[in-house]
Amino acid sequence: MSPAKRRKVGARKQAYDHVLRSMWSAYHVLIECCHDIEDIDLDAARNTRDLNLILHWVREASAEIYKLYPELVPSDREPPPRRWPKDPKTRGATPDLTRDEALERVRRHLELAQLILSESVPFARQLQLASEGLDEQLRKVSEVHKAVVDELWKDLPDERKRAWIRHSGKPEWVTEPPQPDRHKALGRLNEKLETASKVLDDCAGLVVDLELEPKTHLRAIGSCLATIFEVQDQIYSERPDLIPEFLRPSYELRTMEAKDQQH
Repeated sequence: MSPAKRRKVGARKQAYDHVLRSMWSAYHVLIECCHDIEDIDLDAARNTRDLNLILHWVREASAEIYKLYPELVPSDREPPPRRWPKDPKTRGATPDLTRDEALERVRRHLELAQLILSESVPFARQLQLASEGLDEQLRKVSEVHKAVVDELWKDLPDERKRAWIRHSGKPEWVTEPPQPDRHKALGRLNEKLETASKVLDDCAGLVVDLELEPKTHLRAIGSCLATIFEVQDQIYSERPDLIPEFLRPSYELRTMEAKDQQH
């Protein structure tokens, strides 16, 4: 391969890497937007469904790029949590964990112990094999689990408490976190959507420059941006102060037309 061709290939790979970083930046911002939309119930079912379609497109487009440049596939940052804890006799030195990390690991293991004991007690009772002892062990595990959850819960910010409830349900004995201030939450959500739209607009330019099936991906990006603008339109109806200056005339005209129709 000639030096000029190598430079061209290297520049193309660098551009693809830029596309990936842009898309995944938008991806993570939009996940936060989905959580914010659920927290303030901003037509959550429809909006989160539409945003999830964008997330799906990011994964599909990334997969196409990874086929061209496998070396751009990111390495796994952390292995997923294992279903079973390691055997204490063979696992070696105890890892150096922060207090929160240790509490989280204990919580997962205790939940597994609760599951095993809960499923074992009925069989033990049926076989008349020390079911009372298992019941007592289950009660003790449940008490320790409650204490661990209490320790984790008391230091969590309200945002992470709401995320916990979304993913795992609310522990029945803890206090429900307060709902976010809707006025401020709408402002934060709008900022995140603006960031995502700018990143996707940048992606559109790169897709054209790289000739990465521009028709397919530009259509997808256009659909993504339309969804973002639709969510922002809902925000503007509650927070007109967030309407950008260049859009104010059209919104004022729309408001006037709506009032004329009512009369």
